[in-house]
Amino acid sequence: MAATISPTRAYRLTRPAVTVLCLVQMVIGLALVAFAVWLVNREGTPGISDTRNSVGAVISVLVAVEFFYVAIRGIGMRVLVGPDGVIAHNLLRTKRAPRGEIEALNLASRVYGYAKPDNGTLVPWIALRDGGGFWLDAAAGARVTKPPRPEQVAAVHEMRLVLGVGGVDEWRSP
Repeated sequence: MAATISPTRAYRLTRPAVTVLCLVQMVIGLALVAFAVWLVNREGTPGISDTRNSVGAVISVLVAVEFFYVAIRGIGMRVLVGPDGVIAHNLLRTKRAPRGEIEALNLASRVYGYAKPDNGTLVPWIALRDGGGFWLDAAAGARVTKPPRPEQVAAVHEMRLVLGVGGVDEWRSP
């Protein structure tokens, strides 16, 4: 059985635009469901292919489910930290690390997708004793070419104090 982690502090440093984007995604998901209902209601109309409508409705619902999933995960992104360990509710999955497995909390550059390496984002990285680790996406900050936001530095410092670990801050000045 996995160790229980009781958080004492929650962090969410994502910008309000992320929440707005997630809400827009939910509206688009609702529109896709409405479109699927409209397609199903058209079945039986002369001159309209029922098979094509059914396939379109299924595809619309599947895309809507994906939109809802990403939107709900995006709204729920946060980092929970306590003296027992860390729980990171990232966009696609939740990661946990008991305090005994954490070696450091670094502020490092993360490159998303096909971005250029010098255009990364400053994101805290939990380095584990076994050599692995994971990102704390909810605490992401500015581009790597700019100094980190003061609230991000304060949050990372506070997380290090709560966890009792050190770390390295890596960023390049412009």
